[in-house]
Amino acid sequence: FEIGAVDYITKPFSPPVVMQRVKLHLELEEVHKKVEALNRQYSSYISPHLAKSIRDGEITASVGSSRKKLTVFFSDIQNFTAGTEKLEPEDMTFLLNHYFDVMTRIVHKYNGTLDKYIGDAMLVFFGDPESRGIREDAETCISMAIEMQEAIKAMQEVWHSKGITMPLQVRMGITTGFCTVGNFGSSTQLAYTIMGTPVNLASRLQSHARPGVLMISEETYQLVKDRFECVAQPPVQVKGLSYAVQAYEIISAAKGNIYNVWTDHCHIRVDFDSLSDTERSDIKAFLSELNEKM
Repeated sequence: FEIGAVDYITKPFSPPVVMQRVKLHLELEEVHKKVEALNRQYSSYISPHLAKSIRDGEITASVGSSRKKLTVFFSDIQNFTAGTEKLEPEDMTFLLNHYFDVMTRIVHKYNGTLDKYIGDAMLVFFGDPESRGIREDAETCISMAIEMQEAIKAMQEVWHSKGITMPLQVRMGITTGFCTVGNFGSSTQLAYTIMGTPVNLASRLQSHARPGVLMISEETYQLVKDRFECVAQPPVQVKGLSYAVQAYEIISAAKGNIYNVWTDHCHIRVDFDSLSDTERSDIKAFLSELNEKM
């Protein structure tokens, strides 16, 4: 048994008994394979570590919830409906499925919990069912979002190779706060999801973000300001809140010897520590030429 045996028989052998036992174990093995296949299919509908928590008995199939401080991510493709009007249904389906496939792989890489797809939007949260700590969850969420934006550039090349020239730009919003998280629904159908003001705020921040930009709330900024470079934006008025919310745009993944000029019509970012001698000369020449035109 220690090396993998599932049964044994003793002498004297009875051929009918041997055959019946072999048949039984073959049938059990077949059932086991079917259960594993079904498990993989059902797991495709939920986050991997959420599925693990269910298998381990940490989450039960019953209505119930709790309050936790989470970091919430919301993304949306700008003008997706209008941009896909000229696409054939097959191309639109390929584009959206390819986009979700790449984005979801990144979510799983960073152990985020994918709540749901909402049309072309995505809702993801960090801090449940597993958490590395409030600060670490916020930093991980932003790292995920930055990688997503980089991946979108690579996806454009794939779409162009298939004749899909639609420019895709994604706006993203992130906030941190207390949410109600757990099983919502009925005794026959449940949804593991989150509710609360942070969900609405993440969505609003996304809608106020410029295309291709990640915007975060004051709460998230205070957690990540030592690791990521951010630029303050005008306060955002959020429906349901009586006060305006201070917002920030993420500029780079790490702070350093970086100089930024940021306005509505211009963005110049120079990372002095990473410049080669050739790049320094090119920038000087560019700035000199720019100065003559101003």
